[in-house]
Amino acid sequence: MTWASYDFAASTYFGVIPVLIFPIFFATVVAPGPSGDLYWGLSVAGAYVVSGLAAPLLGVLADRTRSRLPLMAAATLACCLATAATAAVAPGQVAAAVVICAVAQTGYFLAMSLYESYLPGITTPADSGRVSCFAWSIGFVGGGVALLAVLFIVRTGPSPGAMTSSGFQTSFIVVALMFALFALPALVGLRRIAVPRSASEPILPVLDLMRSWRMHRQVFTLILAACLINSGIVTVLVFSTKFFASNFGASIDRLLVLLLVFHLIAVPATWGFGELADRWSHTRAIIASLVIWAAGILLMILGRGEWVPVIVVVLLATVVGSTQALLRSLLARMVPIGRAAEFFGFSTLSGRASAALGPLTYGAISAATGSERIALVSVFVFMAAGAVVITRLRFEDAAAPHHA
Repeated sequence: MTWASYDFAASTYFGVIPVLIFPIFFATVVAPGPSGDLYWGLSVAGAYVVSGLAAPLLGVLADRTRSRLPLMAAATLACCLATAATAAVAPGQVAAAVVICAVAQTGYFLAMSLYESYLPGITTPADSGRVSCFAWSIGFVGGGVALLAVLFIVRTGPSPGAMTSSGFQTSFIVVALMFALFALPALVGLRRIAVPRSASEPILPVLDLMRSWRMHRQVFTLILAACLINSGIVTVLVFSTKFFASNFGASIDRLLVLLLVFHLIAVPATWGFGELADRWSHTRAIIASLVIWAAGILLMILGRGEWVPVIVVVLLATVVGSTQALLRSLLARMVPIGRAAEFFGFSTLSGRASAALGPLTYGAISAATGSERIALVSVFVFMAAGAVVITRLRFEDAAAPHHA
């Protein structure tokens, strides 16, 4: 429960800021028009690349020196400070917005990489799916709490139902404070979790790990599949609210309500997929979730009418947390415990670098064609490729010891 409580804290940021406030902020304040998608995509991609490059180094440092918790606390603080600083960005300050938002996202990504590396040491092969999905479902609760706070800000502002400049500023500061306050007890509690120290001392950790790919062939196969799948997931997460606003006329007030519905459904759905994976099969459960993803994305591209966002939200709520949590727990089953932070750091490097392609591709296509529906088709390429790779994974869920 102590470990999972950080998911609650981190989701007060991730459940609101990058999936709703940042993209709408770019579209209405920083760079109105089609260029907003491109600038927001650049900010997201920059965060993914920087955090991807830094994560393996932090992972090795954490494993060698047992400094996982201080590094995680520092990354958390960086995210909170940058989020609060976004309140000072004025209309038209594109460069400042891109950099500050990227710093906030980078801090979040690095903190989550270190947080997730605790998972192999606190679970067994029999319960890793259940524990990972439980933490993710708790995270949706944290996101719901933050959404309620932002909804209150919107509905009590000078223009009820709409997000004003002051509303953006207040939201950035409130969410930053919530993340910091909720993360503090979680970080204190994590001190009680023992972290094994790795005996190896590679000079170039990423290269050293990549040279040993034959020893960890299945782990690398899983990481490749996760990279491709997460590229699609990231694109949907960072652009869906703006997509609903521009293609279905959804107001900020309605988007907040839709996100609340999303979180309410995601909590039991994510928990349920964790139970299903531990009882059935992680890989089969992931494939099942990808089928639901395909249905939701297709409906976004082809659907018309006010009912479409509601159905899409229900479909995506079922699988957003489930797919990512199951990929996380499957990786936790397969990595060596003593090198967990290193492997999760490498997973972050490859995942962030590849995930950057999703928002960049979407943003470039949207800016070039003026059609977000056409841009969304690109998500299918990433999802389909990930599904193909994961079917090549040869891993027995029922007998999943950690490799030495």
